[in-house]
Amino acid sequence: MHDFNPVQTELLQGVNLIEASAGTGKTYAIAMLVLRFVVERDMKIEELLVVTFTKAATEELKARVRARLAEAKRVLDGRFDDVDSNVAAWLDALDIEPELVR
Repeated sequence: MHDFNPVQTELLQGVNLIEASAGTGKTYAIAMLVLRFVVERDMKIEELLVVTFTKAATEELKARVRARLAEAKRVLDGRFDDVDSNVAAWLDALDIEPELVR
C-alpha cells in the first residue's frame, strides 16, 4: 500500500470513497480533489456531490472547498499570499491556459 496523493491521483468518474481515521487529511484531500475536478474535468461545482456525516463536518468541508477554489484564483491572479504550496505547484504543472482555468 502507498500513500494517497490528492494532487497526483487519477481522477476517476463515478462514485469515489475516501475512508480514513480522524486527523489523516481527508478534508484536505477532498477539497483538493474537488478543485481538480472543477479545473481538470471542467465540471461545475453543482455537478459534484460530496457527502460527510455530521453538520459540523459538512460546514468545515464546505469552507475548505471554498478556500481551495479561492487559493487557485489567487495564484492565477499572481497573488501567492496564504496559498497552499501544493495548489501553486499543481496549477504551475497544468497544461491548461490560465485564462481557461479562470
